[in-house]
This record gives sequence, C-alpha cells and structure tokens, in this order.
Amino acid sequence: MIKLPLPNITCPDIFSACLSSVPNNDEGVAYVNKLNGAKTNTTSEWQLFDTRAPAVDLHLFRAAMYGNKNQLTIGDVTKNEFVNLYTEYMVKGTEQARGVYDVIRANTTGKCPLCGIAPVYTIDHYLPKARYPAFSIHVNNLVPACDACNRGKGSGVYNSKESQPLHPYYSADHFYNTNWIKANLIKTTPLTFSFELDPPPGWNLTDLARIKAHFEDFDLATKYSTNASLMLTLMKSIINDELVLSQNPSAVSNILLRYSANEKPNSTLKVIMFAMGNDIEVCSGMYL
Repeated sequence: MIKLPLPNITCPDIFSACLSSVPNNDEGVAYVNKLNGAKTNTTSEWQLFDTRAPAVDLHLFRAAMYGNKNQLTIGDVTKNEFVNLYTEYMVKGTEQARGVYDVIRANTTGKCPLCGIAPVYTIDHYLPKARYPAFSIHVNNLVPACDACNRGKGSGVYNSKESQPLHPYYSADHFYNTNWIKANLIKTTPLTFSFELDPPPGWNLTDLARIKAHFEDFDLATKYSTNASLMLTLMKSIINDELVLSQNPSAVSNILLRYSANEKPNSTLKVIMFAMGNDIEVCSGMYL
C-alpha cells in the first residue's frame, strides 16, 4: 500500500472540461444543459465528499440502486448520464478532460497504491461510479490503480466506517508506516507462502476492520503469494551465497532480517524476508 498526495489538478473546472467533450448536436446540447443545471448541487456533493473522506464518513452518502441506469441522481440527471461524464467525456474526451485523467493516473510512483505490487494501469473509483454516480469525475474519488485492483473491488456499498478500505489520499499515516501484514512459510519444495493480517497491539476496532476490508476487497493474500513466488530466485541466491561464504545459518538469518528491516512496511519483500530470516531450516538452505 502506498499513500498518495491529493491530485495536483490545474484545470479550474473539471465539470466544464468534461462537458466540453460532448458533441455539439441537439442531443449533446440537451445533455450539457441538463448537466449544467445540476452542476451547483453536484459540486456541493463533492465538497461534502472532501469533508467526509478524512473522517471516514463516506458511508453516509446514499448509494444508487444496483443496475438501474435511469435512476435520478441529482435533479433530473440520471445515474447513466453522470457515469457517461467519466466513461465518454473524460476518458475519451478532449485534451483538457483527458489530461485530468492522465494526471491522476500518473499521481504515483508507478505502482498501484492499493496493493503496492502491480503497475498502475487505470483509475479506480473509491466510491464505485455504478453506485455513487455523482462522484464519477470528482478527482478526489479517482485513484490510480492496477487492473486487478480496479476490477477486483467491484461496485459494493459502504455502510459503515469499518467497511471502508484504505483511501490512498486520506487514510492516516500509520496504515502506511506500520507493518500489519505477515508472511507464513509453507514448507514445500520450492518454498511457498501464505499471508495474513498481523496488526500491532493497540489499534482500535475501526482500524482493524478497515485493514481487513482492504486485505479482502483487493485480494491481497493472492497478490502477495504470486509476487512472493517471483522473488524466490533472489532469496535462494542470497541464502546460498552466504552459506558458501560463512556456512552459518545464523549469518543468513542476520542478513535476511537486516534486509527486511530496510524495506518499506507491508512490502512483499519485507514480510517474506522477515519470515525466512526467523526460520533456521530455511536459513540452512532447506525448501529452496
């Protein structure tokens, strides 16, 4: 997981930028007029989002019905008309509107902030646009993401603070600078891993529920297991090189634990090195 700053968007009016992409025909003009009629109330909802997000109160927004694209959302604007602002007029829009999308997608180190593993490919709606269409183009609801995290979360509804996964823009620093994922060794040949939550003592019940929601919503156990399997060659090389040099499993343990301590919290490499460094059989070269 990677904490991100809020997007640095220089476009002064995202709403108008997306509407500028709408074709200038009778149907397009009617669509623009309808959306402009809802603009004031929509931007008020965005301001409320920005107030509620830091307090983990986004569950207070009423979700749209599932599957009913013609449900009225704000004024006489339907759910589908709001969603089209994103799918048709931001993603496929003019240079200005598409530029907003590209800035948001680039607002990271290149890795998905939701899993910290795969490269960013697309944008995820923290509040899914299918259920919260008024936030389809609100920049603080748009998070750069890998394809798997974007597809995996689905379009669920948040009904409590505890149900909300981490938000890279708003979630507290301790979620990102404290380790709360643990690797377990599965002593097969080759070695494999399972992963589970292992938060430090003292976290409150809401924080514990939120990391559980995040871990499950984005299927981090599977992502970490796959990523760990790709790192085994590196681990084998480190262990075998030190065994040749020192013939001392304790020296191997010290190296792995030292490397682990220098990795970012909750990174795959950090947690698997920690698990391996604390197992004398693995440090002796077994199961590799």
